[in-house]
Amino acid sequence: MPLNVRFSGEVECRHAPGASALTLAGRTEDGPIHLTLLGVAPPGLPPRLASALVVEREAQLYRISSSAGEWTVTASRAFLHRDLSGALARAIPPRPARWRTRLIWRLVLGAAATRIGRWWLNR
Repeated sequence: MPLNVRFSGEVECRHAPGASALTLAGRTEDGPIHLTLLGVAPPGLPPRLASALVVEREAQLYRISSSAGEWTVTASRAFLHRDLSGALARAIPPRPARWRTRLIWRLVLGAAATRIGRWWLNR
């Protein structure tokens, strides 16, 4: 399946001079995303883009288009990383604390609220 990523808002372009990896970090409608292309960054690619679109044109050839221009990257691989922490937190509810743990913390915090309790906790 060909890669087709539409970023919304500002996209950060990270690449070191002479490095063989280009990372585009931004947001899509699904949330934060990092797209890493294993290839040399094209000349003239600015450090930030607005609402970029990355399309795989053919095998190992990717087109990055934005209002600032259009660039072609030859990359051996592409890695797409999505932040799934919010979806995971919604899918797995937190485990309730045991009654003993809740009792201990209630006693400690109640003691910390009084002067004598703070003295006792600091000994």
